[in-house]
Amino acid sequence: MKRWVMAAAAMAAFGMAAGALGDELARWNSNNSDPLAASFEATSKADGLAVADLARGSGLVYAGGSPAKNTFAARSYDQTSFDKALSGGDYWETTLTPGGNLLAFESLSYSFGGPKSGPMAWQWAYRAGASGAWTPLGTPHVSSRTGTAYEAETIDLTGIPLADQAVTFRLVAWNGGTAATAWGNFGQAADVVTITGSLESGGGAPVVRFTPASGSVDAGQTLEMAVSTMPGGSGISSWSLAPTPAGAASLAGGKFTFAPADADVLHRFTLSVTATNASGSTTAETTVFVNEKSEPGTLTLTFDNESKTNMMATATLEIPAGSGLKWELSKCGISPDGAAAGDQVYSKTAGRALRFPYDDSGVFTSKGKIVALSKAGDTVETNGVAKISFWYGVFRGDAGEESEHPVRPAIVTELSDDGKLWVEVGRAATEGTEEDMAEAVYEVGVETPVYLRIRTEGVTGSSRVNVDQLRVVPKTTDKSVLNEYLRQFNVTPGDAQTGRMDDWDGDGSRNYKERDNGTNPYDKNDK
Repeated sequence: MKRWVMAAAAMAAFGMAAGALGDELARWNSNNSDPLAASFEATSKADGLAVADLARGSGLVYAGGSPAKNTFAARSYDQTSFDKALSGGDYWETTLTPGGNLLAFESLSYSFGGPKSGPMAWQWAYRAGASGAWTPLGTPHVSSRTGTAYEAETIDLTGIPLADQAVTFRLVAWNGGTAATAWGNFGQAADVVTITGSLESGGGAPVVRFTPASGSVDAGQTLEMAVSTMPGGSGISSWSLAPTPAGAASLAGGKFTFAPADADVLHRFTLSVTATNASGSTTAETTVFVNEKSEPGTLTLTFDNESKTNMMATATLEIPAGSGLKWELSKCGISPDGAAAGDQVYSKTAGRALRFPYDDSGVFTSKGKIVALSKAGDTVETNGVAKISFWYGVFRGDAGEESEHPVRPAIVTELSDDGKLWVEVGRAATEGTEEDMAEAVYEVGVETPVYLRIRTEGVTGSSRVNVDQLRVVPKTTDKSVLNEYLRQFNVTPGDAQTGRMDDWDGDGSRNYKERDNGTNPYDKNDK
Protein backbone atom coordinates (compact mmCIF):
# COMPACT_ATOMS: atom_id res chain seq x y z
CA MET A 1 0.00 0.00 0.00
CA LYS A 2 1.45 3.36 -1.06
CA ARG A 3 0.62 6.73 0.35
CA TRP A 4 1.78 9.66 -1.74
CA VAL A 5 1.45 13.07 -0.12
CA MET A 6 1.85 16.15 -2.29
CA ALA A 7 1.71 19.79 -1.26
CA ALA A 8 -0.23 22.08 -3.58
CA ALA A 9 1.29 25.22 -5.10
CA ALA A 10 -0.15 28.14 -7.05
CA MET A 11 -2.83 28.83 -4.45
CA ALA A 12 -2.17 32.58 -4.72
CA ALA A 13 -4.78 32.53 -7.46
CA PHE A 14 -7.48 32.30 -4.80
CA GLY A 15 -7.42 35.19 -2.17
CA MET A 16 -12.73 17.65 -11.54
CA ALA A 17 -17.80 1.59 -21.30
CA ALA A 18 -18.19 -0.10 -17.86
CA GLY A 19 -20.19 -3.30 -17.38
CA ALA A 20 -23.77 -3.07 -16.15
CA LEU A 21 -24.31 -2.66 -12.44
CA GLY A 22 -27.87 -3.86 -12.67
CA ASP A 23 -30.20 -5.30 -15.27
CA GLU A 24 -32.66 -3.09 -17.09
CA LEU A 25 -36.04 -3.42 -15.41
CA ALA A 26 -38.01 -0.97 -17.55
CA ARG A 27 -37.28 1.61 -20.23
CA TRP A 28 -39.31 4.26 -22.05
CA ASN A 29 -38.14 5.57 -25.43
CA SER A 30 -39.77 8.74 -26.77
CA ASN A 31 -38.81 8.36 -30.44
CA ASN A 32 -41.85 8.55 -32.74
CA SER A 33 -44.23 8.86 -29.81
CA ASP A 34 -47.38 10.97 -29.75
CA PRO A 35 -46.40 13.73 -27.30
CA LEU A 36 -50.03 14.44 -26.41
CA ALA A 37 -50.89 10.93 -25.26
CA ALA A 38 -52.02 10.64 -21.64
CA SER A 39 -49.81 7.59 -21.01
CA PHE A 40 -46.90 5.78 -22.61
CA GLU A 41 -46.22 2.06 -22.65
CA ALA A 42 -42.76 0.86 -21.64
CA THR A 43 -40.53 0.23 -24.65
CA SER A 44 -38.96 -2.74 -22.88
CA LYS A 45 -39.30 -4.52 -19.55
CA ALA A 46 -37.73 -7.43 -17.70
CA ASP A 47 -39.28 -10.87 -18.03
CA GLY A 48 -41.62 -11.66 -15.13
CA LEU A 49 -42.12 -7.99 -14.27
CA ALA A 50 -45.40 -6.14 -14.80
CA VAL A 51 -44.79 -2.49 -15.73
CA ALA A 52 -47.60 0.08 -15.85
CA ASP A 53 -47.64 2.84 -18.44
CA LEU A 54 -45.82 6.07 -17.60
CA ALA A 55 -48.93 8.21 -17.15
CA ARG A 56 -49.87 11.78 -16.32
CA GLY A 57 -51.42 12.53 -12.95
CA SER A 58 -54.95 13.92 -12.76
CA GLY A 59 -53.69 17.49 -12.42
CA LEU A 60 -51.82 17.51 -15.74
CA VAL A 61 -53.22 18.25 -19.19
CA TYR A 62 -51.86 19.50 -22.48
CA ALA A 63 -53.66 22.53 -23.92
CA GLY A 64 -52.29 25.29 -26.11
CA GLY A 65 -49.09 25.36 -28.10
CA SER A 66 -47.39 22.58 -29.99
CA PRO A 67 -45.24 20.15 -28.01
CA ALA A 68 -41.85 19.19 -29.37
CA LYS A 69 -41.59 15.92 -31.25
CA ASN A 70 -40.20 12.84 -29.54
CA THR A 71 -41.34 13.92 -26.07
CA PHE A 72 -43.87 12.91 -23.43
CA ALA A 73 -45.62 16.24 -22.89
CA ALA A 74 -47.87 17.88 -20.30
CA ARG A 75 -48.88 21.29 -18.94
CA SER A 76 -50.41 22.71 -15.77
CA TYR A 77 -47.55 22.18 -13.30
CA ASP A 78 -49.02 25.12 -11.41
CA GLN A 79 -48.77 23.98 -7.77
CA THR A 80 -46.31 25.74 -5.46
CA SER A 81 -44.71 22.90 -3.49
CA PHE A 82 -43.88 19.19 -3.61
CA ASP A 83 -46.70 18.29 -1.21
CA LYS A 84 -49.29 20.36 -3.08
CA ALA A 85 -48.22 18.94 -6.44
CA LEU A 86 -48.35 15.40 -5.05
CA SER A 87 -51.87 15.82 -3.70
CA GLY A 88 -52.98 17.89 -6.71
CA GLY A 89 -52.02 15.31 -9.32
CA ASP A 90 -49.13 17.27 -10.87
CA TYR A 91 -46.93 14.25 -11.48
CA TRP A 92 -46.05 11.40 -13.83
CA GLU A 93 -46.14 7.86 -12.44
CA THR A 94 -45.47 4.22 -13.21
CA THR A 95 -45.75 1.05 -11.12
CA LEU A 96 -43.51 -2.02 -11.21
CA THR A 97 -45.05 -5.24 -9.87
CA PRO A 98 -42.74 -8.23 -9.23
CA GLY A 99 -45.46 -10.89 -9.50
CA GLY A 100 -44.25 -13.24 -6.77
CA ASN A 101 -40.59 -12.30 -7.27
CA LEU A 102 -38.35 -9.86 -5.37
CA LEU A 103 -37.36 -6.44 -6.73
CA ALA A 104 -33.94 -4.95 -5.98
CA PHE A 105 -33.51 -1.45 -7.44
CA GLU A 106 -30.28 0.08 -8.68
CA SER A 107 -30.86 3.41 -10.45
CA LEU A 108 -33.34 5.64 -12.28
CA SER A 109 -32.07 7.73 -15.22
CA TYR A 110 -34.26 10.28 -16.96
CA SER A 111 -34.34 13.36 -19.20
CA PHE A 112 -36.80 16.13 -18.33
CA GLY A 113 -37.24 19.81 -19.17
CA GLY A 114 -39.39 22.71 -18.03
CA PRO A 115 -40.14 26.24 -19.28
CA LYS A 116 -37.27 28.55 -20.16
CA SER A 117 -38.61 31.15 -17.75
CA GLY A 118 -38.26 28.73 -14.78
CA PRO A 119 -37.51 28.16 -12.02
CA MET A 120 -39.61 25.00 -12.23
CA ALA A 121 -38.71 22.30 -9.70
CA TRP A 122 -39.23 18.55 -9.67
CA GLN A 123 -38.39 15.53 -7.56
CA TRP A 124 -38.95 11.78 -7.78
CA ALA A 125 -40.61 9.82 -4.98
CA TYR A 126 -41.61 6.19 -4.45
CA ARG A 127 -44.04 4.10 -2.44
CA ALA A 128 -44.12 0.34 -1.84
CA GLY A 129 -47.64 -1.09 -1.81
CA ALA A 130 -50.98 0.52 -2.57
CA SER A 131 -51.02 2.92 0.37
CA GLY A 132 -48.76 4.69 2.80
CA ALA A 133 -46.40 7.66 2.73
CA TRP A 134 -44.35 8.69 -0.28
CA THR A 135 -40.57 8.74 0.16
CA PRO A 136 -38.72 11.48 -1.78
CA LEU A 137 -35.64 10.39 -3.74
CA GLY A 138 -32.64 12.70 -3.61
CA THR A 139 -33.25 16.43 -3.46
CA PRO A 140 -35.49 18.74 -5.54
CA HIS A 141 -34.08 19.52 -8.98
CA VAL A 142 -34.50 23.20 -9.89
CA SER A 143 -34.46 23.81 -13.63
CA SER A 144 -31.45 25.72 -14.94
CA ARG A 145 -32.74 25.48 -18.48
CA THR A 146 -32.00 28.53 -20.62
CA GLY A 147 -32.27 27.03 -24.08
CA THR A 148 -33.68 23.95 -25.75
CA ALA A 149 -31.69 21.38 -23.81
CA TYR A 150 -33.39 18.93 -21.49
CA GLU A 151 -31.70 18.02 -18.24
CA ALA A 152 -30.47 14.46 -17.63
CA GLU A 153 -29.93 12.97 -14.19
CA THR A 154 -29.33 9.55 -12.65
CA ILE A 155 -30.78 8.81 -9.20
CA ASP A 156 -29.48 6.10 -6.90
CA LEU A 157 -32.20 3.63 -5.83
CA THR A 158 -30.12 1.22 -3.74
CA GLY A 159 -31.64 2.63 -0.54
CA ILE A 160 -35.05 1.17 -1.45
CA PRO A 161 -35.53 -2.08 0.50
CA LEU A 162 -36.07 -5.38 -1.30
CA ALA A 163 -39.68 -5.41 -2.45
CA ASP A 164 -42.07 -8.33 -2.89
CA GLN A 165 -44.99 -6.00 -3.72
CA ALA A 166 -45.73 -3.29 -6.27
CA VAL A 167 -43.51 -0.19 -6.17
CA THR A 168 -44.77 3.08 -7.68
CA PHE A 169 -42.52 5.92 -8.82
CA ARG A 170 -43.71 9.50 -9.31
CA LEU A 171 -41.96 12.49 -10.81
CA VAL A 172 -43.60 15.40 -8.98
CA ALA A 173 -43.19 18.92 -10.41
CA TRP A 174 -44.19 22.39 -9.25
CA ASN A 175 -43.56 26.14 -9.69
CA GLY A 176 -44.11 25.96 -13.43
CA GLY A 177 -46.19 29.15 -13.60
CA THR A 178 -49.77 29.50 -14.81
CA ALA A 179 -51.66 26.49 -16.07
CA ALA A 180 -51.35 27.68 -19.69
CA THR A 181 -47.56 28.05 -19.67
CA ALA A 182 -46.46 25.57 -17.00
CA TRP A 183 -45.22 22.83 -19.28
CA GLY A 184 -42.79 20.02 -18.50
CA ASN A 185 -41.82 17.20 -20.86
CA PHE A 186 -39.84 13.99 -20.84
CA GLY A 187 -37.40 14.18 -23.78
CA GLN A 188 -35.84 14.92 -26.14
CA ALA A 189 -33.74 11.81 -25.81
CA ALA A 190 -33.98 8.31 -27.19
CA ASP A 191 -34.43 6.82 -23.71
CA VAL A 192 -36.25 9.28 -21.47
CA VAL A 193 -36.68 7.02 -18.42
CA THR A 194 -34.68 3.89 -17.53
CA ILE A 195 -34.98 1.93 -14.26
CA THR A 196 -32.31 -0.67 -13.46
CA GLY A 197 -32.01 -3.34 -10.80
CA SER A 198 -32.65 -7.05 -10.57
CA LEU A 199 -35.62 -9.38 -10.31
CA GLU A 200 -34.95 -12.25 -7.93
CA SER A 201 -36.92 -15.43 -7.51
CA GLY A 202 -39.48 -15.07 -4.74
CA GLY A 203 -39.30 -18.68 -3.65
CA GLY A 204 -36.52 -20.91 -2.42
CA ALA A 205 -33.54 -19.91 -0.33
CA PRO A 206 -33.39 -16.43 1.24
CA VAL A 207 -32.03 -13.28 -0.36
CA VAL A 208 -29.81 -10.98 1.74
CA ARG A 209 -29.36 -7.29 0.96
CA PHE A 210 -27.07 -4.67 2.48
CA THR A 211 -28.03 -0.99 2.42
CA PRO A 212 -25.73 0.71 1.58
CA ALA A 213 -24.21 -1.99 -0.62
CA SER A 214 -20.83 -1.58 1.07
CA GLY A 215 -19.52 0.56 3.89
CA SER A 216 -16.94 3.22 4.60
CA VAL A 217 -16.45 4.81 8.00
CA ASP A 218 -13.97 7.20 9.59
CA ALA A 219 -12.15 6.28 12.78
CA GLY A 220 -14.04 7.81 15.68
CA GLN A 221 -17.37 7.52 13.84
CA THR A 222 -20.01 4.76 13.78
CA LEU A 223 -21.22 2.97 10.66
CA GLU A 224 -24.81 1.76 10.46
CA MET A 225 -25.88 -0.60 7.67
CA ALA A 226 -29.31 -2.14 7.16
CA VAL A 227 -29.35 -5.91 6.53
CA SER A 228 -32.64 -7.21 5.13
CA THR A 229 -33.79 -10.71 4.17
CA MET A 230 -36.61 -11.99 1.99
CA PRO A 231 -38.98 -13.71 1.41
CA GLY A 232 -41.06 -13.79 4.57
CA GLY A 233 -40.01 -16.53 6.97
CA SER A 234 -36.30 -15.85 6.35
CA GLY A 235 -34.04 -14.82 9.20
CA ILE A 236 -30.38 -14.21 10.00
CA SER A 237 -28.81 -17.28 11.57
CA SER A 238 -25.16 -16.14 11.85
CA TRP A 239 -22.74 -13.38 10.90
CA SER A 240 -19.07 -12.46 11.16
CA LEU A 241 -16.69 -9.58 10.50
CA ALA A 242 -13.21 -10.59 9.36
CA PRO A 243 -10.47 -10.03 10.19
CA THR A 244 -11.49 -9.46 13.80
CA PRO A 245 -11.55 -5.69 14.36
CA ALA A 246 -10.21 -3.86 17.38
CA GLY A 247 -13.43 -1.81 17.51
CA ALA A 248 -16.93 -2.92 18.44
CA ALA A 249 -19.34 -4.49 15.93
CA SER A 250 -22.89 -5.83 16.31
CA LEU A 251 -25.81 -7.04 14.20
CA ALA A 252 -29.28 -6.89 15.76
CA GLY A 253 -32.76 -6.02 14.58
CA GLY A 254 -31.67 -5.88 10.96
CA LYS A 255 -29.01 -3.24 11.64
CA PHE A 256 -25.24 -3.76 11.53
CA THR A 257 -23.27 -1.29 13.66
CA PHE A 258 -19.49 -0.85 13.64
CA ALA A 259 -17.45 1.63 15.70
CA PRO A 260 -13.83 1.13 14.58
CA ALA A 261 -10.82 1.75 16.79
CA ASP A 262 -7.63 3.53 15.74
CA ALA A 263 -6.00 0.15 15.07
CA ASP A 264 -8.61 -0.51 12.35
CA VAL A 265 -7.63 2.51 10.23
CA LEU A 266 -6.89 1.76 6.54
CA HIS A 267 -8.10 -1.83 6.91
CA ARG A 268 -10.76 -3.53 4.79
CA PHE A 269 -13.16 -5.89 6.58
CA THR A 270 -15.57 -8.48 5.18
CA LEU A 271 -19.05 -8.66 6.67
CA SER A 272 -20.56 -12.11 6.11
CA VAL A 273 -24.25 -12.79 6.87
CA THR A 274 -26.05 -16.14 6.63
CA ALA A 275 -29.84 -16.25 6.40
CA THR A 276 -32.04 -19.36 6.53
CA ASN A 277 -35.63 -20.38 5.83
CA ALA A 278 -37.51 -23.61 5.14
CA SER A 279 -35.93 -23.86 1.66
CA GLY A 280 -32.30 -23.56 2.74
CA SER A 281 -29.67 -20.98 3.57
CA THR A 282 -27.80 -18.20 1.81
CA THR A 283 -24.56 -16.44 2.75
CA ALA A 284 -23.92 -12.93 1.44
CA GLU A 285 -20.85 -10.73 1.89
CA THR A 286 -20.00 -7.07 1.69
CA THR A 287 -16.99 -4.95 2.64
CA VAL A 288 -16.28 -2.18 5.12
CA PHE A 289 -13.30 0.15 4.84
CA VAL A 290 -12.03 2.28 7.73
CA ASN A 291 -10.70 5.75 6.89
CA GLU A 292 -8.50 7.91 9.01
CA LYS A 293 -10.23 10.23 11.43
CA SER A 294 -11.45 13.32 9.62
CA GLU A 295 -12.21 16.88 10.60
CA PRO A 296 -15.87 17.68 11.35
CA GLY A 297 -17.69 18.70 8.21
CA THR A 298 -15.48 16.62 5.89
CA LEU A 299 -17.11 15.76 2.57
CA THR A 300 -16.58 12.06 1.72
CA LEU A 301 -17.45 10.46 -1.62
CA THR A 302 -17.26 6.64 -1.55
CA PHE A 303 -19.14 6.09 -4.87
CA ASP A 304 -20.57 2.87 -3.37
CA ASN A 305 -24.21 3.93 -3.69
CA GLU A 306 -24.19 5.58 -7.12
CA SER A 307 -24.38 4.14 -10.63
CA LYS A 308 -23.39 5.32 -14.10
CA THR A 309 -22.60 2.46 -16.45
CA ASN A 310 -22.29 4.36 -19.73
CA MET A 311 -18.76 5.75 -19.60
CA MET A 312 -18.95 8.04 -22.61
CA ALA A 313 -22.27 9.71 -21.80
CA THR A 314 -22.48 12.84 -19.66
CA ALA A 315 -24.61 12.60 -16.54
CA THR A 316 -25.23 14.55 -13.34
CA LEU A 317 -25.34 12.68 -10.02
CA GLU A 318 -26.04 13.85 -6.48
CA ILE A 319 -23.13 12.53 -4.38
CA PRO A 320 -23.54 11.78 -1.52
CA ALA A 321 -27.27 11.18 -1.82
CA GLY A 322 -29.23 13.77 0.14
CA SER A 323 -26.32 16.24 0.29
CA GLY A 324 -27.67 18.53 -2.43
CA LEU A 325 -24.19 18.55 -4.04
CA LYS A 326 -24.28 17.50 -7.68
CA TRP A 327 -21.42 16.36 -9.88
CA GLU A 328 -21.08 16.15 -13.65
CA LEU A 329 -19.47 12.96 -14.97
CA SER A 330 -18.18 13.48 -18.50
CA LYS A 331 -16.51 10.49 -20.16
CA CYS A 332 -16.19 8.73 -16.82
CA GLY A 333 -18.48 6.47 -14.80
CA ILE A 334 -19.01 4.41 -11.65
CA SER A 335 -17.34 1.00 -11.74
CA PRO A 336 -19.14 -2.25 -10.85
CA ASP A 337 -18.64 -3.76 -7.41
CA GLY A 338 -15.03 -4.83 -7.06
CA ALA A 339 -15.90 -7.63 -4.66
CA ALA A 340 -18.21 -9.21 -7.22
CA ALA A 341 -15.61 -8.83 -9.94
CA GLY A 342 -12.77 -10.21 -7.81
CA ASP A 343 -10.63 -7.13 -8.44
CA GLN A 344 -9.11 -5.52 -5.35
CA VAL A 345 -8.00 -2.52 -7.41
CA TYR A 346 -11.56 -1.54 -8.24
CA SER A 347 -11.75 0.44 -5.01
CA LYS A 348 -10.40 0.58 -1.49
CA THR A 349 -13.63 -0.93 -0.18
CA ALA A 350 -13.90 -3.55 -2.97
CA GLY A 351 -17.16 -1.76 -3.68
CA ARG A 352 -17.55 0.81 -6.44
CA ALA A 353 -15.27 3.60 -7.57
CA LEU A 354 -15.09 6.51 -9.98
CA ARG A 355 -13.60 5.13 -13.20
CA PHE A 356 -11.91 7.01 -16.04
CA PRO A 357 -11.81 5.26 -19.45
CA TYR A 358 -8.88 4.45 -21.68
CA ASP A 359 -7.98 6.53 -24.74
CA ASP A 360 -10.16 9.49 -23.75
CA SER A 361 -9.94 12.24 -21.16
CA GLY A 362 -12.58 11.98 -18.44
CA VAL A 363 -13.69 14.84 -16.19
CA PHE A 364 -15.47 14.74 -12.80
CA THR A 365 -16.68 18.22 -11.79
CA SER A 366 -18.68 19.67 -8.91
CA LYS A 367 -21.72 21.60 -10.17
CA GLY A 368 -21.69 23.78 -7.07
CA LYS A 369 -19.01 25.17 -4.80
CA ILE A 370 -17.71 22.79 -2.14
CA VAL A 371 -18.90 23.69 1.34
CA ALA A 372 -18.89 21.67 4.53
CA LEU A 373 -21.80 19.28 4.93
CA SER A 374 -22.12 20.11 8.60
CA LYS A 375 -20.92 22.60 11.16
CA ALA A 376 -18.26 21.61 13.63
CA GLY A 377 -19.95 23.11 16.67
CA ASP A 378 -20.67 26.56 17.99
CA THR A 379 -17.01 27.49 18.41
CA VAL A 380 -15.73 26.50 14.97
CA GLU A 381 -16.66 27.71 11.48
CA THR A 382 -16.06 25.59 8.37
CA ASN A 383 -15.35 27.53 5.20
CA GLY A 384 -13.26 26.74 2.15
CA VAL A 385 -11.04 23.71 1.62
CA ALA A 386 -8.03 22.73 3.72
CA LYS A 387 -7.15 19.36 2.18
CA ILE A 388 -8.19 17.04 -0.64
CA SER A 389 -7.33 13.34 -0.67
CA PHE A 390 -8.29 10.22 -2.61
CA TRP A 391 -7.09 6.71 -3.45
CA TYR A 392 -6.32 5.81 -7.04
CA GLY A 393 -5.05 2.87 -9.08
CA VAL A 394 -4.86 1.26 -12.51
CA PHE A 395 -7.77 -1.03 -13.35
CA ARG A 396 -6.27 -4.50 -13.02
CA GLY A 397 -7.74 -5.69 -16.29
CA ASP A 398 -5.42 -3.21 -18.04
CA ALA A 399 -2.39 -3.81 -15.82
CA GLY A 400 -0.69 -6.81 -17.44
CA GLU A 401 2.40 -6.64 -19.63
CA GLU A 402 0.37 -7.79 -22.64
CA SER A 403 -2.27 -5.12 -22.12
CA GLU A 404 -3.43 -3.20 -25.18
CA HIS A 405 -3.40 -0.09 -22.99
CA PRO A 406 0.11 0.16 -21.48
CA VAL A 407 0.17 3.94 -20.92
CA ARG A 408 -0.53 5.09 -17.35
CA PRO A 409 -2.40 8.44 -17.42
CA ALA A 410 -1.99 11.24 -14.90
CA ILE A 411 -4.84 12.23 -12.56
CA VAL A 412 -5.08 16.02 -12.28
CA THR A 413 -6.90 17.81 -9.44
CA GLU A 414 -8.01 21.41 -9.95
CA LEU A 415 -9.94 24.13 -8.11
CA SER A 416 -11.81 27.17 -9.40
CA ASP A 417 -13.50 30.29 -8.05
CA ASP A 418 -15.98 30.54 -10.92
CA GLY A 419 -16.06 27.10 -12.60
CA LYS A 420 -14.28 28.55 -15.64
CA LEU A 421 -10.66 29.33 -14.74
CA TRP A 422 -9.05 26.27 -13.15
CA VAL A 423 -5.88 26.09 -11.06
CA GLU A 424 -4.02 22.79 -10.72
CA VAL A 425 -3.38 21.80 -7.10
CA GLY A 426 -2.07 18.27 -7.61
CA ARG A 427 -1.03 15.70 -10.19
CA ALA A 428 -0.82 11.96 -9.50
CA ALA A 429 1.13 9.56 -11.71
CA THR A 430 -0.56 6.16 -11.90
CA GLU A 431 2.54 4.07 -12.66
CA GLY A 432 3.12 1.53 -9.91
CA THR A 433 -0.54 1.30 -8.83
CA GLU A 434 -1.32 -1.93 -10.69
CA GLU A 435 -1.31 -4.10 -7.56
CA ASP A 436 -2.54 -1.73 -4.87
CA MET A 437 -4.01 1.74 -4.81
CA ALA A 438 -1.98 4.79 -3.79
CA GLU A 439 -3.23 7.80 -1.87
CA ALA A 440 -2.92 11.39 -3.08
CA VAL A 441 -3.12 14.10 -0.43
CA TYR A 442 -3.11 17.80 -1.33
CA GLU A 443 -2.84 20.49 1.34
CA VAL A 444 -4.54 23.46 -0.33
CA GLY A 445 -5.61 25.87 2.41
CA VAL A 446 -8.28 27.75 0.44
CA GLU A 447 -10.25 30.20 2.58
CA THR A 448 -13.45 30.29 0.48
CA PRO A 449 -15.80 27.70 -1.07
CA VAL A 450 -14.59 26.58 -4.51
CA TYR A 451 -15.45 24.29 -7.40
CA LEU A 452 -13.51 21.02 -7.66
CA ARG A 453 -12.73 18.83 -10.64
CA ILE A 454 -10.64 15.71 -11.22
CA ARG A 455 -9.60 14.71 -14.73
CA THR A 456 -7.21 12.42 -16.57
CA GLU A 457 -4.40 13.56 -18.85
CA GLY A 458 -2.07 11.77 -21.27
CA VAL A 459 -4.62 9.13 -22.18
CA THR A 460 -3.64 8.05 -25.71
CA GLY A 461 -3.11 4.30 -25.47
CA SER A 462 -3.79 4.52 -21.75
CA SER A 463 -5.23 2.10 -19.22
CA ARG A 464 -8.38 2.75 -17.23
CA VAL A 465 -7.89 4.16 -13.74
CA ASN A 466 -10.10 4.24 -10.65
CA VAL A 467 -10.49 6.91 -7.97
CA ASP A 468 -12.08 6.10 -4.61
CA GLN A 469 -12.68 7.54 -1.14
CA LEU A 470 -12.52 11.19 -2.23
CA ARG A 471 -12.38 13.37 0.88
CA VAL A 472 -12.53 17.16 1.06
CA VAL A 473 -11.53 18.49 4.47
CA PRO A 474 -12.94 21.95 5.22
CA LYS A 475 -10.92 24.93 6.30
CA THR A 476 -11.83 25.49 9.93
CA THR A 477 -11.51 28.68 11.96
CA ASP A 478 -11.84 29.10 15.71
CA LYS A 479 -14.65 31.63 16.06
CA SER A 480 -13.28 32.85 19.37
CA VAL A 481 -10.19 34.28 17.63
CA LEU A 482 -12.26 36.47 15.29
CA ASN A 483 -14.79 37.30 18.00
CA GLU A 484 -12.07 38.55 20.34
CA TYR A 485 -10.67 40.68 17.54
CA LEU A 486 -14.09 42.20 16.80
CA ARG A 487 -14.59 43.15 20.44
CA GLN A 488 -11.55 45.45 20.14
CA PHE A 489 -13.78 47.63 17.96
CA ASN A 490 -16.76 47.56 20.37
CA VAL A 491 -18.69 45.15 18.13
CA THR A 492 -20.91 42.37 19.45
CA PRO A 493 -20.04 39.03 17.76
CA GLY A 494 -23.11 37.51 16.17
CA ASP A 495 -24.56 40.82 15.02
CA ALA A 496 -25.28 41.36 11.33
CA GLN A 497 -22.18 41.45 9.09
CA THR A 498 -19.87 40.09 11.82
CA GLY A 499 -19.26 36.67 10.23
CA ARG A 500 -15.81 35.79 8.94
CA MET A 501 -16.98 35.89 5.31
CA ASP A 502 -18.81 39.23 5.69
CA ASP A 503 -17.37 42.59 4.64
CA TRP A 504 -19.03 45.07 7.01
CA ASP A 505 -17.25 48.20 5.78
CA GLY A 506 -17.48 47.28 2.10
CA ASP A 507 -13.79 47.81 1.37
CA GLY A 508 -13.39 44.48 -0.47
CA SER A 509 -11.61 42.78 2.42
CA ARG A 510 -13.60 40.16 4.32
CA ASN A 511 -13.64 40.28 8.12
CA TYR A 512 -11.26 37.34 8.48
CA LYS A 513 -8.79 39.09 6.15
CA GLU A 514 -9.07 42.27 8.21
CA ARG A 515 -8.23 40.17 11.27
CA ASP A 516 -5.25 38.56 9.52
CA ASN A 517 -4.00 41.99 8.35
CA GLY A 518 -4.64 43.72 11.67
CA THR A 519 -6.93 46.30 10.05
CA ASN A 520 -10.25 47.75 11.24
CA PRO A 521 -13.13 45.70 9.77
CA TYR A 522 -15.46 48.70 10.31
CA ASP A 523 -13.35 51.36 8.60
CA LYS A 524 -13.30 51.19 4.80
CA ASN A 525 -10.19 53.40 4.73
CA ASP A 526 -8.25 50.88 6.84
CA LYS A 527 -7.62 47.72 4.84
